[in-house]
Amino acid sequence: MTPTPSSPVVLLTGATGGLGTALAQTLAARGTRLGITARTPDTLHALAHRLASTGAEVVPLACDAADPVGTTAATEQLVAAYGRIDALIANAGVEGPVGPTWELPLDDWWSAVRTNILATTATAHTVLPHMVRQRSGRIVSISSAAGHHRWPTLSAYSVSKAAAIKYIENIAHEAREHNIQAFSLHPGLLPTGLSTTALTAPPATPWHARRSTWVRNQLADGHGTPVHRAVDA
Repeated sequence: MTPTPSSPVVLLTGATGGLGTALAQTLAARGTRLGITARTPDTLHALAHRLASTGAEVVPLACDAADPVGTTAATEQLVAAYGRIDALIANAGVEGPVGPTWELPLDDWWSAVRTNILATTATAHTVLPHMVRQRSGRIVSISSAAGHHRWPTLSAYSVSKAAAIKYIENIAHEAREHNIQAFSLHPGLLPTGLSTTALTAPPATPWHARRSTWVRNQLADGHGTPVHRAVDA
């Protein structure tokens, strides 16, 4: 579908990961005008080039989604290009350290929590003023069952996802009067992204090996979610 001046403008963070790339490709195919972010400029620009070659309108915005300064600059660049922003898909994040919480370096644990929380909150914080002014918008934060349940030995990931869920709940209520909707979406256990890392990276510790075994068994037993289903959601 060819984008038009009335096509929605979508900001997608974490665009070069497994789910992020699938989202970018589908959004582009559906005619959205797309801003994509990632921390790796070369990979980001390669993705943007592939999408543009199909006729998509895409703006590569190299930045760390957890950096408020970089995220603000990226958002302003997208708004300057298209005059508005209709939706944010906050997909960026990290897995964090793996192991019993008390055995993990506290700095590593907190760094993962901080990164994942800011990857959602910093981006939402910078897009919301634009959405409030235009009296419309939608925010989708890619979440996890670990955020409302638990994930032993991946506590930093679990805690950060729980915090992001609660943040989105508050935004959903605060921004409702401005015709802005906010959601947390658990895409399911996908055979890509963090699962790929778990299945392909040599396990650094027995805890990494246990995580890999769990992911492999869940997918083998049919408890995974096809990527296309998560993207459609």
